[in-house]
Amino acid sequence: MTKRFLAGALCTSALIAGTVFLSAAQSNAGTTRSEPSSTSSSSSSSTSSTTTGESTTTTTPETTTTTPETTTTTPETTTTTVAPPPTGAGDATVITQGGQSLEINVGISNTLHFSPGIVHVKSGANLTFTDQDTEADPHTLTLVNPTDMPQTIDQVFGCQPVMPGGPPSGGQPPAGQTAAKVVARQAEGVPGGGPDNNVCNKVFQIGLGIDPRIADPSFPPEGFTEFFDVNHTGGLSAPYDTLLIGNKGSITEPVTAKAGTTLYFMCVIHPWMQGVISVEA
Repeated sequence: MTKRFLAGALCTSALIAGTVFLSAAQSNAGTTRSEPSSTSSSSSSSTSSTTTGESTTTTTPETTTTTPETTTTTPETTTTTVAPPPTGAGDATVITQGGQSLEINVGISNTLHFSPGIVHVKSGANLTFTDQDTEADPHTLTLVNPTDMPQTIDQVFGCQPVMPGGPPSGGQPPAGQTAAKVVARQAEGVPGGGPDNNVCNKVFQIGLGIDPRIADPSFPPEGFTEFFDVNHTGGLSAPYDTLLIGNKGSITEPVTAKAGTTLYFMCVIHPWMQGVISVEA
């Protein structure tokens, strides 16, 4: 009886001991699970701190990159500035350009020309004629009839002044030609007829009556200018009004022709140089 009681007591003790052990184990297990919770909280805090850093780092470059965009708008404002309109509205300028060149076994070329070839100018406004080519030759801007203007090579070579008692072109015929050949070409092909009335000779003879110095082959000197007001209107109005300039010369005269007039012009020294003036209101 006593042994059974002891055995029962032992069993009870073992049960109690097991219960206590289990309780202790459960209690210890609960404590272990709370530690990761504390670690998780710490990790969450670390994550929050990292997020804050990302926000700060990202925002700063965006603010910096905005500044150059504001700076680049300044040149755009500058380039849109419009200069005030020039004075002398309705005026026009004609310049000479080009020059001569030689290519052996190919040929000689001469690119002297007026620029522009078509000129727009108001009636009563000024026309400026300026030498800007690479040669030392003088030039004329001479108003002519459209039928006077040479259109072929023969007409160009034939359009030359005939010097009294001598060959044309200030005493020197074109290279490779005699004075007799030049006169013959003038008689055959130049608009306006024979050797004495081609347009280049007409203007030359008119010029002789105004300024006899043009018969001198060395005339005009560099920078020289002269206006032959043939029609006595005080400006360019009709054939054979002429602007004469020496090398690097520049001259300005009014255009007195009425609005709606079309004027044709050429250089009687280089007859292929030709152009048109449209006189506007």
